[in-house]
Amino acid sequence: MIERRQFHRFEDVPVRVRLRKENSGDYIEADMRDISIGGIKIRTDEAINIYEFYEILINFNDSAETAGITAKAKVWRIEPDTEKNNDISRFSALEFVSFEEGDRKIFTKFLAGFLMGSGTEVI
Repeated sequence: MIERRQFHRFEDVPVRVRLRKENSGDYIEADMRDISIGGIKIRTDEAINIYEFYEILINFNDSAETAGITAKAKVWRIEPDTEKNNDISRFSALEFVSFEEGDRKIFTKFLAGFLMGSGTEVI
């Protein structure tokens, strides 16, 4: 399998993730599986459509009350959740295509701080 990732991925990052189809509907909760400056992999029981755009709210420190960012992302892959082994839960891989003004810089600083505090070596 060819590795296509351009950015370091992080697991166990303390963030709260909510998303909705671009310009419509209520936000749904999702569990973050891994995240990078280029995208995010989530788990949700809600219907997510491949190749569609979603607005994603990412709150730092796993809280709705803390600062966060807003990004636009496109779904590139949907996989069955073999961990839960049910017909509802799915993993979805989304690529960030744009951020609200200033949010990319905030997000990059957050991930860099997490990297420096995690003991992971920067390559």
